[in-house]
Amino acid sequence: MKFLQVGLGSMGKRRVRCTHDLRAGEVIGFDRRADRRQEAERLYGIRTVPDFEAGLSADPDVVIVSTPPNQHVEYGLAALKAGKPFFAEETIMLDPAALDPLIAAADESGLLAAPSCTMRFHPAIKQIKSVLDGGEIGQPWSFNAHCVSYLPGWHPWEQVQDFYVRSRVSGGGREMVAFELDWLEWLFGPVASVAAEIGKRSDIPADIDDTFQMLWRFAGGLPGSLTVSVAYHVPGRGIEISASQGQIIWTGRSHQVAIYTAADGKWQRYMETASLDYGYDRMYIEELAHFVRAVQGQESYGRTFGDAQRMLRVLRAVERSAAEGRRLSLA
Repeated sequence: MKFLQVGLGSMGKRRVRCTHDLRAGEVIGFDRRADRRQEAERLYGIRTVPDFEAGLSADPDVVIVSTPPNQHVEYGLAALKAGKPFFAEETIMLDPAALDPLIAAADESGLLAAPSCTMRFHPAIKQIKSVLDGGEIGQPWSFNAHCVSYLPGWHPWEQVQDFYVRSRVSGGGREMVAFELDWLEWLFGPVASVAAEIGKRSDIPADIDDTFQMLWRFAGGLPGSLTVSVAYHVPGRGIEISASQGQIIWTGRSHQVAIYTAADGKWQRYMETASLDYGYDRMYIEELAHFVRAVQGQESYGRTFGDAQRMLRVLRAVERSAAEGRRLSLA
């Protein structure tokens, strides 16, 4: 299989590494910046091209889009027009309707248009999903989740002002809400309503909301809370789930999932990094392998751009809820 990797920034380079780890085939890299092309050639020994059309002329089998989010629709439409299935990182935009042309083109072409769902491949979240689906702790009653980090630490080699997350459209906090909601909905089903408080709390030099505090109600009636912030100096991610027959506690800082079963009063503990060769790229490798299998017709891809568009509507409801000071329904 031949891959056209669009974008050779931090995430684009990760996707190149993942493709190499999978031994999935040849990678051709495209980025408008010469320094990024040269770095990718040096680090990974791939061929690069200075424009997208030159990449398409190499007749790739698939296209991987790892550009700033506001460019995903442009490159996705071009890939579909050229008859190429494509994968894209999380597509964060202000207007959900901006995805309409892409959804229509994918439906018309019958080609796979695959939005990222990386966190579904995180080892802790897979473990939690298995426990919930297996009924080990009964019916979930409520949850508290958080995802916190420090935006200037995301790309310490460059200024926040030079990084796409500085934008209010795809700002770091807003982007992370979408990342977290995808796996929360994978666990609990679709969001039905939200009440939110958001704002800029830090002195980070970016015109963004850096802190989101949200109270959710899911379609099945489950309540839960989620805090997302890019203004915490010490990063962390985790969730506590209360259920009729037990409890789950995942603490990302200790890389541990703890499962309590009330019937016997016992805890089971699982380490995210039980394997000594586990690396942070592993979930990205598994995600890309899932995409490749879907392209080859071996399985159905787990998410659509219709799902991504609905997530943008949820994001808009979060922002409206905060602005209007009331709970909003997603019906």
